[in-house]
Amino acid sequence: MRILLLTPRISGVGGIAQHVRQLARRLRRSGHDARILSSETMRLQLRKGAANAGYAALAALKALSGSFDIVHGHNLPAAIPARIAKAKARVMTMHGVYWRQIRLLYGRLLGEAARLAERELLSGMDAVTTVTLEAMKYYRSLGLRAKYIPNAIDLSELPRNGERISS
Repeated sequence: MRILLLTPRISGVGGIAQHVRQLARRLRRSGHDARILSSETMRLQLRKGAANAGYAALAALKALSGSFDIVHGHNLPAAIPARIAKAKARVMTMHGVYWRQIRLLYGRLLGEAARLAERELLSGMDAVTTVTLEAMKYYRSLGLRAKYIPNAIDLSELPRNGERISS
């Protein structure tokens, strides 16, 4: 199968980046043609605050250039390219309740805009999965048939000598 994985970022130790890297690796090992479309694979250098919107717009253009069996996006910035890509099936994995994350990071106005966009963009997916039970319950409350699939992280990829932060 030809599978396109969409995520704004693929580098670093963040949960989404690790999740997508592991998924791509395992899909390839199983014989699938798994490609990743991220800011890094497109060589984008977008400024914080505009990175998600910039990624969504440029990834949407790039996603039109291929044809896939499955397009699998991770978090809302990947929903626009997932919706317009040529694919037989569209899957979106939500790594938490996205609009709440945006509200915490950027304030009430952008959080509300993300909340409104979420319902519209996710309603066009063939499947919505979540990595938390809380997110599954929230997205089901919107009328989506969200499925909970726990996040599998390979601990060997995490730095061993990092600074420990505690509250």
